[in-house]
Amino acid sequence: RNRFMIPFVSLLVVLVAVLCNSQGIKGRANFMLMRLFRDLSRSKAHARLHNSSSALLPLTVMLGREEPLHIPEPDDATPVFSSEELAFYRGVIEPLAPLYLSIRGRVYDVSKGHQYYGPGRSYHAFTGKDATRAFATGCLDPACMVSSLEGLNSQQLREVDRWVELYEHHDRYTFVGVLRSSPVQDVVDRALEEQIIPDRLKGLEVKQLSALGAQPYSQGNYEEAKAYWNAALVRLGEESSAAESGGKSEERGVILLSLAAVAQKQGHIEQAQHHALEAIEGLESWLAEDVRQTHPLLARAHADCGVFHFLQDKNEEAQSGLRQAVGIYERALATAPASSREGVQPILELANTRFNLARVLLSSSELQTADQVLAELGGDLSGLPKTNPQVLNLRERADRLREEVENEILKLTSEDKK
Repeated sequence: RNRFMIPFVSLLVVLVAVLCNSQGIKGRANFMLMRLFRDLSRSKAHARLHNSSSALLPLTVMLGREEPLHIPEPDDATPVFSSEELAFYRGVIEPLAPLYLSIRGRVYDVSKGHQYYGPGRSYHAFTGKDATRAFATGCLDPACMVSSLEGLNSQQLREVDRWVELYEHHDRYTFVGVLRSSPVQDVVDRALEEQIIPDRLKGLEVKQLSALGAQPYSQGNYEEAKAYWNAALVRLGEESSAAESGGKSEERGVILLSLAAVAQKQGHIEQAQHHALEAIEGLESWLAEDVRQTHPLLARAHADCGVFHFLQDKNEEAQSGLRQAVGIYERALATAPASSREGVQPILELANTRFNLARVLLSSSELQTADQVLAELGGDLSGLPKTNPQVLNLRERADRLREEVENEILKLTSEDKK
């Protein structure tokens, strides 16, 4: 029987691999391959736990005719992770940190699968978060990487159980704790599932939800803003597919950067950085290389990520992100139509990024370079309306920062003379 099963499984692998070469369905084909190997691994677990040697067991598991495996309930001694803590375990903020993922609130260490889950690898998007919805639906868009089970059918819920069985009984991955429920996500889920706030959330489209978050954010009501934007991500995940166009990726990027701003305001800098990195990953995965070089939203994501690095005293990484942003903004302005170049906002975004870069350079005692960047900032602002409040504010901040830089240069000059 094994002589028949091995060629059968090999043929499945080859067919899925061929599908993976088609760009239009690459994401879904990759996930099909992931499910295939999941079921092969689960069949090994079934054989081990039930002491079975049946050659047909892999086929039984792949057809979904197997008995569910036991999943033990966590006890009081089980470690509990917050979503912010879990976000740390992606191998991005700290490359040597373990790789954790969560499914249905159960957290697993998948570090021994670094070749699959490490940064830049096929399944890295699943790490550092609860991506239950993605496991259930096969949608690999960042907006699907959420814990919401809203609207899932019984077959999709069974898919979730199969993934839990894989990680629970895998011979290389280990259960390490549970994910603490997020109050904001609970509000969003209840609103969507039980229609507690039907007029505000249920039935609203992504753009409406995204726009509704702006007002409470401007008023300092960050929890309400976050609820709207989290709901927008959930809704965007429902509308998306693995072969989605880049338009959804841009919409998602805007929402993720809005959530990053909320996290920064609330002092959750690592979570803010996580959102910004996710926006960068999503945009870079969809945008063509030439478009990436001049895309303002990607520039904003790099700029935000640079600021979050700076707030964590990671000046080298901060400089890298801010310089990338400056380069993209400059290329975007150089290639934009004359009418676009005359607008205030694109130039103001570039100038603000230069300001943050100068702050980092001052903190790193790279005074001459900081002075040069501030001079370039002055050139940016020289052509903008002097009565514009944003321009006035940035000009004042830049003048104060330039004074700090000049004072530090004078101190160094005086010390050299002594």
